[in-house]
Amino acid sequence: MMIIELLGSPGAGKTTLADALAHRLRLEGYAVRAVIGRRTGLLSRSLARSVGMIRSWSPGAPQARLAAVLIGLLPPRSFLWSMRLRGYMSYLCDVSIGSPAGADITLLDQGFVQLVCSFVLLSGIIDRQRITEALACIPKPDLVIRVDTSFDVLGTRLVKRRQHLGPIQRRLELDLKTSLEQVNIVKMLSEMLASEGQRSVTISCSDERSIAAAIEKVVSEVRSGTGKPLALHRASRSQYPIWASGQSVVQSFGAHAACDGDQCRAGQHRRNWP
Repeated sequence: MMIIELLGSPGAGKTTLADALAHRLRLEGYAVRAVIGRRTGLLSRSLARSVGMIRSWSPGAPQARLAAVLIGLLPPRSFLWSMRLRGYMSYLCDVSIGSPAGADITLLDQGFVQLVCSFVLLSGIIDRQRITEALACIPKPDLVIRVDTSFDVLGTRLVKRRQHLGPIQRRLELDLKTSLEQVNIVKMLSEMLASEGQRSVTISCSDERSIAAAIEKVVSEVRSGTGKPLALHRASRSQYPIWASGQSVVQSFGAHAACDGDQCRAGQHRRNWP
C-alpha cells in the first residue's frame, strides 16, 4: 500500500487537490482511501470531540505516547490549540491503524507531516534539531505532495474563509498573519524531508488549470514509483507498521519515543517568522 500525504499552508488548496486527485487515481484503477479533513460543523463541537478522544486514551496508548513526544519537543503556546492538536493526532492514529486491507493508496490531505508543521507554527520554536526529532517520530509516507500557492491567492482565500465563520469560530481559528507564517514552515519542512531522502513533489493550486497540471504530475509520480498498477504490485502491509492492524504507532518511533517533557528545553528558540 502506498501512503501519500499533502503538505501546505491553510488555503493552499490541499482539500481541493485531494478530492480531485482521489477521483483521478480511481479512474486509473487504483483503490484509493481518501482521509480528508472537511471544514464542516462548529469548531467548538470539534474541540469537544477532541476532549472526548483525549479522555479515552489509556496510559500506554500510542496517541498518548506520540503526544508526549511532540508536545515535549514543540509545546504549543496555547492550551486550546494543544487540545485540538492532541485530538487530531488521535484521529490520525485511529484512521491510520484502521486502514482497509484492500486499499492500494491511502491519501491524507492533512497527515502526520502537516501535524508536525502545525506544532512548529503553534509552538513558535524554530529549532531544526527538535523538528528533525519530531519528524523522526512520525510514520513515514511514501510520497509527500507540497502544495504551494502565492501569498496573494492565499490571503484572498483566507479572508473569504473567515467571512463565512461565526464569532465563536473566528476566535477558534488562526488569524491571517499566523496562517501566512506557515508558508515558511512548509518550505523548511519540505527541504528537511528532501535532505533525508523523502520522496516528494511540489505543485501549485492557484487555479483550475494549475490543479489539472498538478494532478497529472502526481499521477505520473505514482506510476513511476510503482512501475505497474498497484493492484498488481501491492506492497506488504507489514512494511508500514502504522497501517498494520493491531500494531502500535509507537513501534515506528524508535528511540525518540523515550523523550518526555522534562528532557526538552521547552521555551527556548522561540521566535516569529519575519
